[in-house]
Amino acid sequence: MAKGKIVLSFILIFIFSVSIGSLENVVKIKSEKSYLKTIKSLQTNLREAGFKNVKVNDIALASKITKQKILPTTLITFHKLSYELKLIKLSQLSALELPFRILVSKDFNGKVWVSFKNFREFNKYGISPKATKSMNLLIRKVINKSIREKKLKKKVRTLKRHLEKN
Repeated sequence: MAKGKIVLSFILIFIFSVSIGSLENVVKIKSEKSYLKTIKSLQTNLREAGFKNVKVNDIALASKITKQKILPTTLITFHKLSYELKLIKLSQLSALELPFRILVSKDFNGKVWVSFKNFREFNKYGISPKATKSMNLLIRKVINKSIREKKLKKKVRTLKRHLEKN
């Protein structure tokens, strides 16, 4: 039984390392929101930004089938056909990086993280950074909007604290 878990662990590590490749092109940002609120917010903001087929894959929930516990981990996949076709036109191999993905995870300390591959990853297929710049900016904008608490809420909490002290 333990041997099977070790083999499964090695397989998962291999798949993860092959799918991510070099971590230098992975961007990881701490979310100010809860795990579930971050996922919901990303879904909403991706759709508002014109992305289609936004799908949420709860990996932690799926892991229960194998009776293995993992920390909360959700993979969000999404499409924007106009961007995808431009990338594929520049290099057919870029289709290997599609659909676009964002990973939402929660660590041992309860912190929520949002990770995605920087679009510089497409440079390895001969696509210039200029061609991926707008997509990189759009994804960062969507993520930043999704992970930040609204400033007004923060101001209200600060004001309440200040009033409670006085």
